[in-house]
Amino acid sequence: MNNATILLVVLAAVLAVFGGLAVVIPRLVKKGIDISGVLVGTGTVLETADTVVDTLQEFFPDVPAFALIDKVIGWAQKAAEAAEQLYKTSKIEEAQRKDEATRLVYEFMKGEDVKALQAALIARGYHCGPSGASGIYERNTAYAVRCFQAANRLIVDGKAGRFTVAALGGTWNG
Repeated sequence: MNNATILLVVLAAVLAVFGGLAVVIPRLVKKGIDISGVLVGTGTVLETADTVVDTLQEFFPDVPAFALIDKVIGWAQKAAEAAEQLYKTSKIEEAQRKDEATRLVYEFMKGEDVKALQAALIARGYHCGPSGASGIYERNTAYAVRCFQAANRLIVDGKAGRFTVAALGGTWNG
């Protein structure tokens, strides 16, 4: 099998998984179909594809398409995580759904980039909650972002997008 064939097979597999995550899984969840096994299998397939692409990049460092495929795999992995959260949320009783969905969304938005955002807000006098720069984007952080946006004449949506990050002096990695 030549390099182009390997590249096309890996790309097709990743795009098929990504398409399934974006279109098929939300429809199955809405119909109440148990997709927990599909999500576990999807995660395994994506991890395998990521390992294959990383290995191919080592053997063929001059093929820029592998970097693109690696990025697509990363997007698909995030989509799989979001689909899993959607599935978990759909299994919650109606009365608990809103609070649990909010908790799951905030749980998904965490890491060093959130911690850097919080530190930048705190340095400018915006309170991000009792934990300070915890690295978890929760209600207090969203409120601090909205206040910062309003004070800086940005679109007030509570999202740390390109313009908000730039106004804070950061670099957008979108």
